This record gives sequence, structure tokens and C-alpha cells, in this order.
Amino acid sequence: MLYSGGAIPPDYELVNEYDSALLGGGMSSLIFGYTGGILFALIAGIHSLASIQRGDPLWALFPLAGPLLALGTPAYRSLVDPDLLYLRDVVCLGVAAVQWLGAVLAGIGYFFPTRVLVLKEAGTGGSGVFLPLGPGGGPGLSWAVAFGP
Repeated sequence: MLYSGGAIPPDYELVNEYDSALLGGGMSSLIFGYTGGILFALIAGIHSLASIQRGDPLWALFPLAGPLLALGTPAYRSLVDPDLLYLRDVVCLGVAAVQWLGAVLAGIGYFFPTRVLVLKEAGTGGSGVFLPLGPGGGPGLSWAVAFGP
């Protein structure tokens, strides 16, 4: 039940509930963007090291700020073919946008939880039974726990 303020009923407790859709979507987007950044860094970075002797695209190996740093300095950008430079810029900016979107979504899902009222559990313990059988019914020990009244 969503908490709207006021006194908490005696059988309920107030807990924070994180938005799993924002957390999952944000982390997926961040990982997807970071994977794209790694692929760009490895392909463009090795190409730049071999042809220009500079590894500016390797900055994309760092999450969030790395793709923006991988755009390169003016000294590096003047050495790259203009058509290839346009493609590199589009990839770096796209990867950075996806990573930042994922970080913002995951941050909203984690740092702004919803406060809800949850029914308290009746008992805090459990009762256990030792069974003289192991996994698959063979000889051994197993532990079974039952919760509830």
C-alpha cells in the first residue's frame, strides 16, 4: 500500500521500494552503451595507433566521460580523414548519450524510492527438520525449513 503520510497502522511497517523497471532499464542501457564504447575503443584505437600513432579513441574504455574524451584533441582531429572523423563523432556521441541515459535512469530508480506500507510478518523464526536423505534421495543429510504458523 502506498504511504501518503500520517500514522503507521500497528500491523504495518514502512519500507522503501525501488523501481525495478528504472533500475533494470537503466543498467541495461548503461551496459549496452559501455559495450559499444569498448568495441569503438578497440577498433578505432588500434586503427589510430597503427596509422596516426595516437590512441585518443582508447579513452572510450572509460564509462560515461570516456566517449566524450575519445572525440580527441584538435591536434588529433586534424590528422583524421574528415569522412572518418564524422563517423567517429557520431559513434562517440551516441555511445555517450546511451551511457548517460542509463546512468540517469538507474540513479532515479535507486535514489528516489517509493515509500510503501507492508504487512509485518507474524513470526521471525522457522522450524527445521533433519531428513536422513541427501540430494536425489541418496544417503546424506538435508535440511528443510518451513515458515509460517
